[in-house]
Amino acid sequence: MRTRIIYGFIITMIFLSACRKSDAPELPDGLQKAPIPQFTVDSSVDLTIPGQDPSSFNGKFTLNQYYTNDHTFKSMDVVVRKSGDNSMVKVLQADVQQLPVTISITGDQLKTLFGAPIQSIDFYDIGADVTLLAGQKIEAFPSDGN
Repeated sequence: MRTRIIYGFIITMIFLSACRKSDAPELPDGLQKAPIPQFTVDSSVDLTIPGQDPSSFNGKFTLNQYYTNDHTFKSMDVVVRKSGDNSMVKVLQADVQQLPVTISITGDQLKTLFGAPIQSIDFYDIGADVTLLAGQKIEAFPSDGN
């Protein structure tokens, strides 16, 4: 019985000594909190771009804030990235200040935005660049990939 108590005490001391307050890393200076954009696809539309007639594509989604009572922002720009290439990002709708907002996108808009017809190998990602109240811009698809 005494051996169990001694072993229990030793194990408890090992666990307690392994945790130190100084083990928590310091947050970098200038770290800011930012809102998280949330996209909800309208279930009444098909998000597949038809291969035979890409111009007939018509998509719809809603942009909102993931935590609605979270941090404020100055504006959001809804952007589209073509085929995963961060150098091919175009603004679909600029300066969104009130959320939620419903946005539609068509095949013709995609063709006009990127200045080229939609190919069968193309795919598109939609994101939001967030401009914070202090003016800092957080890009959805930064050109440096970070």
